[in-house]
Amino acid sequence: MRIDLRLFTVPLLACLIGPPTVADEPAVLLDDGGEPLPYSIPSSASLPSPARPPNPNPNLDDRLFPVHTSNMTPGAVKGRRLRFPNGWRGRPLFVVGDDPRSLRWLKRHYRRLAELGAGGLVTEVESMDRFLALARAFPALRLTPAPADMIAETYGLRHYPVLISREFVEQ
Repeated sequence: MRIDLRLFTVPLLACLIGPPTVADEPAVLLDDGGEPLPYSIPSSASLPSPARPPNPNPNLDDRLFPVHTSNMTPGAVKGRRLRFPNGWRGRPLFVVGDDPRSLRWLKRHYRRLAELGAGGLVTEVESMDRFLALARAFPALRLTPAPADMIAETYGLRHYPVLISREFVEQ
């Protein structure tokens, strides 16, 4: 049975570009108006990483793979400015595949993507094992296996890797 992942693209995008989270601020457990206590819940960035990271998404299933996008391939993307009539309210989004060009791009832009809190679609990946290897190689990034046909059509893209932010489409 083959699952048509295009049905999941919009919900996945909604998860990826939802409201930003604040990782390093202390959680307020009780506010009684008194002086704050010097306690906080550590962010995941300050916790030691396990020797073998767990599956980043326990809801992943082998039946979701392979993931393919019919109208995008690895290649050069010409950067351009974006204009949104009501402004962009979401997180930056990047599209990559499990190919040498995407891997080089992720290595080069890893820190910036993590700082931006960008969500990533892995649009070409053959298996869950390959996807998990990619997720473990870039643990600070939120990656989701999903076709990017709608994104390609919406932004007039033919190639990846690409970053789509509030102001730009860029590589």
